[in-house]
Amino acid sequence: VVPASTSIITSDFTASPSRTVASGTSVILSVKISPDASVQANAQKPSGYVTFTATPRAGGASTVLGSAPVNALTGVAFVNVTTQAIGSFDVTATYSGDGNYTSSQVSSSYTVASINFAPLASSIIQRGSLLTLTADITPNADSRSNTPLGSVNFVIPGTTDTIVASVPLAQ
Repeated sequence: VVPASTSIITSDFTASPSRTVASGTSVILSVKISPDASVQANAQKPSGYVTFTATPRAGGASTVLGSAPVNALTGVAFVNVTTQAIGSFDVTATYSGDGNYTSSQVSSSYTVASINFAPLASSIIQRGSLLTLTADITPNADSRSNTPLGSVNFVIPGTTDTIVASVPLAQ
């Protein structure tokens, strides 16, 4: 038996919540694996694994973000990763293939935006005083999206990073 070819539906390769996120944000990368159009509708569904790797666009080594099994019912494989490095990344989803289908791959991208904010004018704040915290979130110049998603956590350093406020970014 010669394995049939598969196609990875590129429109179903997603980065959620968006392709531009703040550093430290959790991102779900998912891809749908489906047989080539020439395969009969009642044929066995693809199984196997998808490995997700990220390569910095500025150059550097690829990093394996994770590997996940293809869901037998939906054909979807996904990994949940927490972004750390700032910059733009090409992400490749590589399907391993199985006894019935050949391996294949597809690429997409996402950007981890830098976070810039001004330090407080004074580190001494009276209890009960009103304090305004602001953060300016700016995507990298080569970003495909101008709207970073996720949230900003304001913390008190040195106190096991106690979160003062967690503010979702406006969409």
